[in-house]
Parts: sequence; structure tokens; C-alpha cells
Amino acid sequence: MGFSKLMTLVFGVAFMIILYFIIYYALKIVYKDVKGGGRRKQPSAKKNYGIEV
Repeated sequence: MGFSKLMTLVFGVAFMIILYFIIYYALKIVYKDVKGGGRRKQPSAKKNYGIEV
């Protein structure tokens, strides 16, 4: 096995591992959003502390 084929194999495996982790974390985030029921925290009414004229 030449150096070129060995490096191709190493980078191919490394690329697949990185891709696996990206997909895993993306699905984890999507699962958390779906589990929440699509509800978002409503921002509280913004209070203005100014002088009313």
C-alpha cells in the first residue's frame, strides 16, 4: 500500500467520523426542539423607564 492510498484511507475515515458527529449533534438539537412542543418562551412586556410628558 502506497503512502497516497494510506493517506486517502486515513482522511476518508476522519471525514466520516467528523460527519457522524455533526449529524449526531444536529439531531440532538432537533430532538430537543421537537420535545419542547414547539413552544418558545414569550418575552415579558418590555418596560420603559423614562419621563412621560
